[in-house]
Amino acid sequence: MDITVWPNFRQPATQRIAAEYVKRSGGRNFDASAAYTYEAVLVIADVLERAASADPDALVAAIKKTSFTGGITVSTGPVVFNELGDNPNASTAAIQILGQKPRVVWPREAAEQKFVFPRPKA
Repeated sequence: MDITVWPNFRQPATQRIAAEYVKRSGGRNFDASAAYTYEAVLVIADVLERAASADPDALVAAIKKTSFTGGITVSTGPVVFNELGDNPNASTAAIQILGQKPRVVWPREAAEQKFVFPRPKA
C-alpha cells in the first residue's frame, strides 16, 4: 500500500493522456510524477491565458483567482490557492499493487478496484 498523489484513471482525459505518454515515453508508466507535472503545466497555461500578460502583477492576480477544474490527479476539488499559496483541495490516493500493477483503491470516487485484504498469495 502507498498513499500518494496519483492520476485519476476514472477520468477519460487522464486515460487519453496516459496512453499518449506511454507511447511517447517508450513504455514508461503514467505515474504520480508524470501526472503531477502534467497537471502543473495545465494550471500554469490556464493562469497565463487568464492573465493575458507576462507582467508579474497580472500573473499573481491570475494565480490568486485560480479555480482550475481540468485536473487529472485524484483531488477533492478544483486547483485553488489559499493565502499561503497551498492548494487545500490537493489530495492523495491509496494505491495497492493488484495484478502486478498499482491501482487506486481509495477514495471511492477515484477507485479503480476495491481494496483487497488480506492480500492474495501468489
